[in-house]
Amino acid sequence: MILIVDDKRENILPLKKILALHNLESDEAYSGEEALKKTLQNNYSLIILDVQMPGMDGFEVGEALAGSNRTKDIPIIFLSAISKEKNILQKAISRAV
Repeated sequence: MILIVDDKRENILPLKKILALHNLESDEAYSGEEALKKTLQNNYSLIILDVQMPGMDGFEVGEALAGSNRTKDIPIIFLSAISKEKNILQKAISRAV
């Protein structure tokens, strides 16, 4: 199952539809905190994670997942609307290495 994490429902729905077209099961979380709770309850093969969310952002969620033996090996695709904010770009680049 694939977990899609985004604070905006309108961003999650198209991804769920695309995955369903390929017979891939998905789940959704609308905050970083909710995503972390769901990873304790379910086994995910992939997480699609928005980086720009209020509260706990996607980078913080990714760090928390990487620090847990249960979730450290789940691949994460960081996803975001285009951002020209220098700090977002720097965070993305530093974590991609």
